[in-house]
Amino acid sequence: MVWFRGKLSLILCSLQGTFIAIYALYMEHTDVESEFSYAVFQDVQGLLYLGIGFLLTFLKRHAFSGISFNLLATALGVQWAWIVQGFVGPEGVVSNKIKMDYSTLVDGDFAVANVLISYCAVFGKISHIQLVVMTIVEILVAELNEFVGIHILKALDSGDAIYIHLFSAFFGLSVSRVLYKKEIQESSKETSDYNSDIFALLGTIILWIYWPSFIGSVGTGLLQQKIVANTLMSLCASTVAVFAVSSLVDKKGKLEISHIQNATLAGGVVISACVDVIQKPYQAQILGFIGGTVSVLGFKYLQPVLLKKMKIHDTGGVNNLHALPGIVSGLAGFVFAVLATEENYGTRYPVEIADMERARCRKLVRRQAKLVPYREK
Repeated sequence: MVWFRGKLSLILCSLQGTFIAIYALYMEHTDVESEFSYAVFQDVQGLLYLGIGFLLTFLKRHAFSGISFNLLATALGVQWAWIVQGFVGPEGVVSNKIKMDYSTLVDGDFAVANVLISYCAVFGKISHIQLVVMTIVEILVAELNEFVGIHILKALDSGDAIYIHLFSAFFGLSVSRVLYKKEIQESSKETSDYNSDIFALLGTIILWIYWPSFIGSVGTGLLQQKIVANTLMSLCASTVAVFAVSSLVDKKGKLEISHIQNATLAGGVVISACVDVIQKPYQAQILGFIGGTVSVLGFKYLQPVLLKKMKIHDTGGVNNLHALPGIVSGLAGFVFAVLATEENYGTRYPVEIADMERARCRKLVRRQAKLVPYREK
């Protein structure tokens, strides 16, 4: 019994000790000023710790574990992500030092987002020890997936619709399928009440507010301004779509709170893959409306099918919020890439780099393979 009680402590202390040892040997602060602002970094932090944390309070019997386990996974995962990402340089070359700056911090947050999204699919069904194991494994696999996509397949995904939303959704659904038990499907603990729904809705609003900063962190200057504007317009359109479609699919014309808590955020997912190439505001609005509609229909019709036919119990509806809009986003990105012309985008789009040594430029190179500095001729 003593061993059983001490397992979590032993695992966490061992991991933290290992992190400290690696950081002592390989971590150092950069001497190059980052173009990231503290405000952008804090917005991303707020999205992860507050937004997702409060969103996970929707189950009244698991509200405490939702917030606290979210905190544990983020605090542990971001330290592991800095190590995994730190040894791989901008061109995918192994480095002997981990450079710490604002760009590094935000990259770590992006990696942890994978775990938190997947956790929503298995929320209430896994222990803290299982969550720790999932955090370590998923971040490693997610970074490998992104490395292959960017450096081998040369696939650009500016807002991480594929590398984060699609990947983490399917990862979480796969874990949920492995852990499936019939008694989970019939559990009386999968319920909410007025207070839990209110706190979850607060999480939705926090996510809604900070989402433009989350996606906007991949750009600077005018490009960042365009990304933030496109994201906000997509979120607005998806929110309108959710209220319209949720009422439409209900037999009594009522609104479903779970749709409002989740599907209103689909606009932030569906815009991700093409957020930097959308030139007209109405295009972002159309995508957002489609994303919100698809998400509500997924909650209403697809989620019961996944549970009954495929035995996939999706606690937080990540298939509807992340997978389905992520697929739409990927298809939209393909369409915009096919239709792109020099007349629409010019020869310097999406970004010019004047100094490859700046931290922000290193991040852009990592996310956009084969990006080279522009020089006036």
